[in-house]
Amino acid sequence: LDDMVIVDPRLRALYEGVVASAHEPPVYRSFRILFEDLLPLRVAGRIVFDRLYSNLQTNYLQPQKDETQQILNSIVTTTTTTTTTTTTTTTTEAHVNTARQHFFTLMQFLNNNADDNNNNNNTDGPSSLVINKAALLQTGIATKIATEYLKLDTEDELFNQWQEDVDFYNFFVTLSLLANESSSSSSSSSYSSATQILESIVSELPVPPLPSLFQSPAKQKHVESYLHMVQSFQEWEGFVIPNNNNNNNSNKNNSQNRRLDVLRGCFVGARNPKVVLALQIVYVDYSALRFAGNLIFKLMSAIVNRQKN
Repeated sequence: LDDMVIVDPRLRALYEGVVASAHEPPVYRSFRILFEDLLPLRVAGRIVFDRLYSNLQTNYLQPQKDETQQILNSIVTTTTTTTTTTTTTTTTEAHVNTARQHFFTLMQFLNNNADDNNNNNNTDGPSSLVINKAALLQTGIATKIATEYLKLDTEDELFNQWQEDVDFYNFFVTLSLLANESSSSSSSSSYSSATQILESIVSELPVPPLPSLFQSPAKQKHVESYLHMVQSFQEWEGFVIPNNNNNNNSNKNNSQNRRLDVLRGCFVGARNPKVVLALQIVYVDYSALRFAGNLIFKLMSAIVNRQKN
């Protein structure tokens, strides 16, 4: 899943939060204990996981794998001799996946620059990775690609091969074929692949702003409740004795120690922006997990109050 481009910002934030929590041992242990000990959380968690994983598989992972193979099949170079015909390409699956990430970054920049975020909310898989030719031209990126990277006389030679909107497949294949022609005919071009061109372009772009994920007034009270919990965990951290051995098997069945481990995981998670955002989406969007979150917060509050006393 690491090479996958997730266009939908909420789904992307959830996935990034899962990855981030897996790299934080206290957070991972906290989730594991809660999953083992709380039946309502276990049931709701499985439902949400199955739904999200199915979405990723159906709308992103498999379509992007198929698209990558189609691209590789489209940019092979055919060499014919008197006895044999061979097809080769220097582009690999990793090159295409990297280029897709860069293309998505470029798409975000163009959408934000045009104050139009419609594409960012599309969840139809690879086809949702689309940029507008006019936006490429208005920002000067089209001219840069055509004249500097591909050594073309004008951007018209590039634009004439595209419709008004350009998806990743057509963008990558067109750049790959033109870059191959350019590198074959000119020794001065250092950009011999579409991936190199996209990498150079996005390296000069500003960091895109975070999308606004919680605009619904009806959900604002849930947002405020969640942010209050995060702030509370940040304030409570100094009241709880740290534990340097979260994996102590002798304490495995000790309910109090397990809950302290959960609390310590909450402290670490509250300091990780990706974990905070992912859990905020889950808390706001899923009522069953919101109920579980409120229950966990009450349990943690009781532990902190005992520690204070």
